[in-house]
Amino acid sequence: MIETMPALVVFGPDPEGKPRAARFADPDAKLAVKAAVLLGYRAVHISDPEILEALSDGDVFARGNGFIRRVSLSVFDKLIADADEAAAVAPEKAGL
Repeated sequence: MIETMPALVVFGPDPEGKPRAARFADPDAKLAVKAAVLLGYRAVHISDPEILEALSDGDVFARGNGFIRRVSLSVFDKLIADADEAAAVAPEKAGL
């Protein structure tokens, strides 16, 4: 089995309580962590291919809800379980 490289995932409930999550490529990781902190979302590195496949790519330059998209509750629950085992990405470690 080929091991998946960890990807930065930003996730959390939006102001309406709807689950949101997205993955980010390395070039956008620092900006994504900064935006996650400002918006109250969590940022973690996830390597579970099933979760990563279910997430869309995030957009650090999008306005409003385009930063991270809504996800199904089942994907969100798996993400939370996996994220609880992973270390959170701290803004200071991301160079912010």
